[in-house]
Amino acid sequence: AISGVREGVSDLLRLAGESGIALAGLAMLGVADPAPAGAQAGGTMRIHMSTDIQQIDPHLVTAWNDYSPWECIFSSLTALDRDFQPIPDLAQSWTQPDPKTYVFQLRKGVLFHSGREMQAADVKFSLDRIVSLGGRSKWYTLLLDLDRVEVLDDYRIRLSLKNPSAPFLANLAFAMIVAKENIDQIGLNPIGTGPFRFVERVPNSHLLVRKWDKFYVP
Repeated sequence: AISGVREGVSDLLRLAGESGIALAGLAMLGVADPAPAGAQAGGTMRIHMSTDIQQIDPHLVTAWNDYSPWECIFSSLTALDRDFQPIPDLAQSWTQPDPKTYVFQLRKGVLFHSGREMQAADVKFSLDRIVSLGGRSKWYTLLLDLDRVEVLDDYRIRLSLKNPSAPFLANLAFAMIVAKENIDQIGLNPIGTGPFRFVERVPNSHLLVRKWDKFYVP
């Protein structure tokens, strides 16, 4: 069910980002088609939600409302289109030399909100972290077929599987890429590569994010 709304949410968030708006009080947005013709630069979008956001570490989210900042602050190797098929996101392309191996070519010039470039080492760290969290991470079961992650160079990474896995590329759409240096603060001041950068969270009040001007727009 989660994958069914992911691209619609991403479309709306990217539309908002391209329009230069800030989002306050984020909630899950659903799959309504964006309307580019009506977009205007600047302004604030306020989205009310029924309960407070509890977790903004994308590897530890469990509640539905927590997916809101996860979607706009972070990105993953793949995303899902409206037919639930995997498409490039942080990964520009990939090859499959054999049924248990994927080699991903990463986009160059993708920046974390800190200004540092995202590279293959960040992908390895993020996937290894999800696996190491085990049952603490909702996404651990999506990576059960992952055997090892190897950095080939700054922009290429090889994922080896224990067994061939038809849904693996789609599963990667939920494995958000994070910055290693941000882990100690990721639940308080998260840094991602998504279309919006974190500004502040006031419990039981609001979560504020602003357009990331250097977003790569896949």
